[in-house]
Amino acid sequence: MKELFTRWGELLHAELTDPVLAETIRLAGDGMYMSSIAGLGAPIRS
Repeated sequence: MKELFTRWGELLHAELTDPVLAETIRLAGDGMYMSSIAGLGAPIRS
């Protein structure tokens, strides 16, 4: 699993020129993944 997350980060950094944006997208994706496996589902729009 660690290799998958590492590769995902590498691909984002290779594709995007802004490293802060790449990390923001990676962390948002990590959070969505963790919420999903914890059974919390997607956020609800208000």
